[in-house]
Amino acid sequence: MTECERIVKDGILSESFFNEEVRCDFLVTKDRKKLFAVLLDILLKIDSVCKKHDIPYFIYGGTLLGAVRHGGFIPWGDDLDIVMFRKDYNKLLEYAAEFEPPYFLQTPYTDKGFFWANSTVRNKNTTAVTPYFAYQPMNHGAFVDIFTLDNIIDGEEGKENFLKINKLTIDNSTYMRMSNPNLDEENKKRVEEYKTRMRDPFEVYEEIQALSQRWNDIQTTHITTPMATFYGYEKKFYHSEDFSDSVPMKFEGYEFPAPRGWERILQTTYHDYMQMPPMEKRGLHHNILFDMDTPYQTYIDSHIKGNH
Repeated sequence: MTECERIVKDGILSESFFNEEVRCDFLVTKDRKKLFAVLLDILLKIDSVCKKHDIPYFIYGGTLLGAVRHGGFIPWGDDLDIVMFRKDYNKLLEYAAEFEPPYFLQTPYTDKGFFWANSTVRNKNTTAVTPYFAYQPMNHGAFVDIFTLDNIIDGEEGKENFLKINKLTIDNSTYMRMSNPNLDEENKKRVEEYKTRMRDPFEVYEEIQALSQRWNDIQTTHITTPMATFYGYEKKFYHSEDFSDSVPMKFEGYEFPAPRGWERILQTTYHDYMQMPPMEKRGLHHNILFDMDTPYQTYIDSHIKGNH
């Protein structure tokens, strides 16, 4: 039984959910619907563990944008993100064992080849493999990202700290490419440059966590998501009060907690967030190979390693 078949069998989604459809002038294929189904199922698992242990969290990033603008997935999207305060994040990590197969709570503590700054919850019976990382010995199942909210001070010192974390995150991303014997020239150069100052990636991960929590012992008017540096400092500089409480928000027929100040949060990250991107920019925005019907080990062996 595939994961999507299980999701239908368990009554999480109906078979009709997987039908191709046009949303916002974009064709959502059956394969993309399968990805949406698996990601939603993972989010529901996270939600159940968080509710069981009274751990607050918020939908975040493109997931929050999708809930507000589309009532669910952005039609051309390919991921889900949640965020939580550091103390709640640490509490969730204590319950890693509750994410039993096919789920897996992934951190460098639970998966020795994984060195992302943030944690994920994956489904091991599926595939979401970044080609650069394909040879890295770790779980490459479809995943939901979990980020932290940490205090940030205004001004240059806060920005420099954010940029330092970004640099260290890139270093560990480079480390995870080193296991790949088939890198293109650009990435080979990146790896060679990195080797001149290479450090233990676990130590780098620990430094990222320490830098992220630098101001958590003082009260600040702003917070950020230091493990999610991809949009830059200014687009991640949020008002603390906007995350002071949650409001229920519909997402694909389910309700999930959104931050109280969702409007200002979306304006900070996306500016005119109700404006649709031009047609040519509507597509998978991550360099990831997806297959919801195939476990990642099988997929990598046959589609990646088998081609070389």
